[in-house]
Amino acid sequence: MERNRIAQGTMDPSPDHPWAIIQGPQTKLLDRYQNVHPWKHNRVRLRVPEGQNDYINASPISLKGTKTGKESKYIAMQGPKEGSIS
Repeated sequence: MERNRIAQGTMDPSPDHPWAIIQGPQTKLLDRYQNVHPWKHNRVRLRVPEGQNDYINASPISLKGTKTGKESKYIAMQGPKEGSIS
């Protein structure tokens, strides 16, 4: 499924496409792995001052317990590179 979604996002570069991938100079500098990208519509955005880069390779995950129905929220992300920790 992942390969199919990447192909769809690559064939239709529209930022509104459900499988649009974040690409650009910031991703090459900040991503540890060049073959793992967050989907544009489902990425974590950093809270930064206006005009600063809000990119981090991270996606939110919400899981509901099967017995309790309680929702747990997590963030999945790549390990940060030394130059992007701050």
